[in-house]
Amino acid sequence: VYIEHFTNFKWLRVLSLRGCEMDELLKSIEYLSL
Repeated sequence: VYIEHFTNFKWLRVLSLRGCEMDELLKSIEYLSL
């Protein structure tokens, strides 16, 4: 639940800031996928 909430929060930030934040999110997802 915590991970899911954290991911949703990151997505909200991406939708708001966009740009480099999207890159950081994608990298985080790839890292968590490992």
